[in-house]
Amino acid sequence: MQKHKASLGYSTHPLRTFTGAGLAALMIAGFAPAAAADQEEPEEVEEAGASDELDQPEMEDAELLLVMDASGSMSADDAGGQTRIAAAKEALTGVVDSLGDDQEVGLRIFSGEVTDSGHPDACEDSHLAVDIGTDNRDELAGAIDDYDAVGAMTPLAHALEEAAEDFDGDGPRTIVLVSDGEENCDPEPCEAAQAIADQGIDLQVHTVGFNIDEEDSDAAVAREQLQCIANAGGGDYYDANDAESLSVVLERLSLRAFEPFQLEGEEVEGATHFADDRPVLEPGGQYLDTIHPDNRYYTIPRTMEGSTLHVGVTTLRDLDSDRAFSHIKANLGTSEWDGNDSGGSRTGMCEWVYLTESTRARAVMARTGGLTSVPDPGGTHEDCGSDDEMILSVELQEDDEAYAGKPFEIVVWEEPPAENAEELPERYSDNIGSVEWHDMELDERSENEVLGGNSFNNATPLDPGETYAGTSLLGETQVFRVPVDWGEQLQVELLFPEDADVPSPLGIGGSELQVINPHRGDVVPNQSSANHPHRVWDINFAQGGRQTAQVQTYPVQYNNRTPNNYGRTAPGDTAVAGDYYVVVNVGEYSDPNVSTQLPFYLHVETFSDGSTGEVEPVYAETTGGQSEDGSCVPPEEDEEEAGVGCVAPPEEEDEDDGADEASAEAQTAGTGTESEDPAPSEAADEEDSFFSSTTGLIVGLSAFAMLLLTAGGLVLARALRKS
Repeated sequence: MQKHKASLGYSTHPLRTFTGAGLAALMIAGFAPAAAADQEEPEEVEEAGASDELDQPEMEDAELLLVMDASGSMSADDAGGQTRIAAAKEALTGVVDSLGDDQEVGLRIFSGEVTDSGHPDACEDSHLAVDIGTDNRDELAGAIDDYDAVGAMTPLAHALEEAAEDFDGDGPRTIVLVSDGEENCDPEPCEAAQAIADQGIDLQVHTVGFNIDEEDSDAAVAREQLQCIANAGGGDYYDANDAESLSVVLERLSLRAFEPFQLEGEEVEGATHFADDRPVLEPGGQYLDTIHPDNRYYTIPRTMEGSTLHVGVTTLRDLDSDRAFSHIKANLGTSEWDGNDSGGSRTGMCEWVYLTESTRARAVMARTGGLTSVPDPGGTHEDCGSDDEMILSVELQEDDEAYAGKPFEIVVWEEPPAENAEELPERYSDNIGSVEWHDMELDERSENEVLGGNSFNNATPLDPGETYAGTSLLGETQVFRVPVDWGEQLQVELLFPEDADVPSPLGIGGSELQVINPHRGDVVPNQSSANHPHRVWDINFAQGGRQTAQVQTYPVQYNNRTPNNYGRTAPGDTAVAGDYYVVVNVGEYSDPNVSTQLPFYLHVETFSDGSTGEVEPVYAETTGGQSEDGSCVPPEEDEEEAGVGCVAPPEEEDEDDGADEASAEAQTAGTGTESEDPAPSEAADEEDSFFSSTTGLIVGLSAFAMLLLTAGGLVLARALRKS
């Protein structure tokens, strides 16, 4: 019996072995090709081209509390002929309707319950009508319906103190307080606002004086109190006279509460001495640091040979500075640079830029400048465009305490070299007069209402060829963005159709229209050197009547970039396609007690010179951003917000696979334009996968049959030997 078992084992084991092997071979041959097709499919090549926009950090969680006056005086008529309380309810409804359900909003009413001025609770008449939160729009609507003008006193200070306790979050907090009268309780509201500010919490207080009579002495005191509250609370004061103007102010302030003009990025701390270890700013990143009296220094690596590095530096203008003009300068040098930016040979010094500031335009909030490290083989400063490591410094050249410690933003792009640079159009001359101005039709009947963002990080997109209707408050900056492709020039017209609604004589500070390139460089040519009628970028409201500004850019050409110069000429700021920023700056009135709203029309359009030749660079497929093991580490980014820093090496292709197609994809990426027809490539991949799987199945079946035949032959031979 034992022997029989052994015989069976001997005779059946090969069959099981070969059968199992055959099945395994069949499974492997039939299914492995499909898996291999998934595993070995070439990784999508990281789009090579200058990014038109960085991945922007998300806004911090913000909270807004509307604090509304319900005193009996709110039952009087406003300038529009309806009661102030009715106008306030209309404006509040508009605010609630304009905000998203995910935005945290609350409502506090003061002077809304106690009707007897002698009542002991009259100076503590303030209640939280709706808790700060999301998805509370029905509660807000109900509270607005119940809002009525009944109070006997106006306890501004008490309302402020309680409002400051209503917040729960850690993000930016904003109070918007609306009142038509002065404080008639204790303590002084300005003192209360200052005490809240001294707590060091992230809170901003704006105030709105509603229908305050300029000729009434009591009203003058009320306005002064509200202005003092805003100043102490780090906010702004506004006048509003009717439902329409109050709606504009409340909606604008509410929007700014959730999209504050703040600089954003990964926090870094630059070295304050040139010889110290410097933090590394990787291409494709956005960083945030603070201005230091002893300068800030950073290292920027070049991750691909022959690339162009673009660096943008932006800070906010400090209107508290007692200097008419404070020099803030950014410098870019090679690894051989010694940090000296003036005198001597400037060894390794490549380029510098002053963050733009105008003594005429006190409204210009963003101070910004762009730097570029351009390859220049055989040039005077060849290393500026080829060094593997560049050094950036940001310096405050005056002893200005207003700017010391203020935040600034750094953005870094890396643009691959263009393989067809010699075939692309030559750079433009320095004179904007050589560029044609194209007629445009600004539509003063446009109903495309628009509100600009207030930083490059939340700029409002505009479509070329359209006219937009907007409104600006005094002292406000609004930022828009327009896509500009290779070979195109951008033209912008800004029209204020009416006289500024402010008392005479007019005293609005100089106002400006700016265009900023994707790398934060100011591209509007300086009017002192620009011989062209369409480069009027300043607005002078003192002249009265309609005010118009018209500006244009040079056509965007790859060869506009200027290598290794200490002060880049104007065409060099139009060397990359992407989103260009249009900035509308309206100055403040000479009397800070006056505020108004100025309607405007903004028309943007792009034009091409009609060239039929090549205008777009074909970027080289370059590896970069490698880890220690040599693998590519691309930056984290969306397809629509592709930064440049690491381009994955392409897989080996057959000659028929079409290198031109890959070049076209890289070229498309450089313009920020999506590929129009990816289907053929996808279909080819599916076809290859299908045939690979089918072929594997046939091979597997054949192998299985051969193994079965072999096993059968062994069994037969064994039987014959026994017989």
